Amino acid sequence: MELNKLTPKEENIIIRKGTEAPFSSEYNNFRNNDIQSPDL
Repeated sequence: MELNKLTPKEENIIIRKGTEAPFSSEYNNFRNNDIQSPDL
């Protein structure tokens, strides 16, 4: 069975138990203008 080589990012997360930097994901600045919520 031949396995695919990990990318450097995958290797850091899987092997070295690394994580992404805080507030760096694509979902961090998600806004939905259809839903209104009170400002806190």
